[in-house]
Amino acid sequence: MIEVFPERYELIAMFPPLSNKTMKQVEDLKGKVRIVNDGGDQVFSAWNFRRYKVLTSSPWIYVKPDNFEISNEEIKRKWFWGIRGIDLDNDLFRVDSSGGVRVGQLANIVIGKEYLFVHKWGNLPNGRGLRFEKKGKFSFPNGESRKKYDVYSVTVTARTDDAIAYIQQKGYQLIDKSDELIPMWPPAVLEGKELIYHDDDKDAFIYHHKEANQEVFCWGNYEPYQISEKDNVLKCSTLNKTLLLSDYSFNAFAKEIRFVLTHDRGNFSRDRRFEYEAALLFDDGRRTGLSAEVFNESFLKPIILEANYGTTAISVRDNYVLRSTSKRIDELSKRDGLIFLYEPFGSLRFDVLIKEKKEKSLILTEEKTFNYEELVEKLYHCHSAMTETNIILDRWIEYAKLNSENLAKVLLRWKNQGKMPIKALMILDDMEKLIR
Repeated sequence: MIEVFPERYELIAMFPPLSNKTMKQVEDLKGKVRIVNDGGDQVFSAWNFRRYKVLTSSPWIYVKPDNFEISNEEIKRKWFWGIRGIDLDNDLFRVDSSGGVRVGQLANIVIGKEYLFVHKWGNLPNGRGLRFEKKGKFSFPNGESRKKYDVYSVTVTARTDDAIAYIQQKGYQLIDKSDELIPMWPPAVLEGKELIYHDDDKDAFIYHHKEANQEVFCWGNYEPYQISEKDNVLKCSTLNKTLLLSDYSFNAFAKEIRFVLTHDRGNFSRDRRFEYEAALLFDDGRRTGLSAEVFNESFLKPIILEANYGTTAISVRDNYVLRSTSKRIDELSKRDGLIFLYEPFGSLRFDVLIKEKKEKSLILTEEKTFNYEELVEKLYHCHSAMTETNIILDRWIEYAKLNSENLAKVLLRWKNQGKMPIKALMILDDMEKLIR
């Protein structure tokens, strides 16, 4: 389960990598695989078959070859056995930075750790020792329905009868502590539970952080075997091996997969560097990099910020922060400065050095008649930080009472509140300067 947007989750299936030999066979056949029983058949190139977005709540999703036949046991075991769908309410996911990896059936749920789940219906239990927190929404994209489900997290805070019953009803068991496996060397790319090493790295060193004295097993092509350790450090092959962490001896079936290790994937390079990418999307479809071109746009038209790393756009005036956003830039005046902050990779600042030109549409005659509706529109969309009203607002109220009922309504509302947006005050101040 991944958080594709803030508070919006989707379910992604990660298929284990095939060995180079098997993948070469599939590539020579130009093989395609077919997903069935998930909202209609879908065909994928076997070469690119890694991530799959689950579309329905089917309990099992089947995978089969589409245009080739192969008796290879590896591809049968890794792909053509199919994948579990989602069991709403009962499936629990470990919490990580982008969502969570599903906890295996019969596995351990640790007291004090947070887990995600998709809530289908009904009330949440209110038993002692359970803490729930709403995290967002979950839906099946283009799938069986557009219905959205709530995503909650659950944390067992104490071993109580209510907590034990809740966890066991979902098919798990509650324990006080669980060991951790921490990759030490060499560096690897982490995708879900998969550790991807460089093809020159044949062995990996893993630190076994012991909390409950669990045992570590390795599973290759045959059956699991226990790995020997020295000073809590274990060594294992990186060629398509699976590391399992055993439960207590009373439940021999609850060996939880912690990592799948491989070095025969082509997406690891020692020369890989993170390249920061960001762009501004304008309402007419134009796309440009971070630049001062943003000041050429009307602040009534939103500008969308897209980046592959968390970026904050900060609007400033005289070193005073007016507003900040990570997605939508609006209410930007040509008098403002704009800072794009994407630390630790850097930052950019743009300032308009030329004075804003007078808009001819605002001054219609020598008598200084305004386009009141346009002024009302600008003031109505001001949502910046609030400041106390002053004499400038009082002067404009008296002027609006004689010339524009709609303008007077907006100004009198702020007068009654005793506060108004800083942006609105600046606009009124600019209008006064134009008619002096």
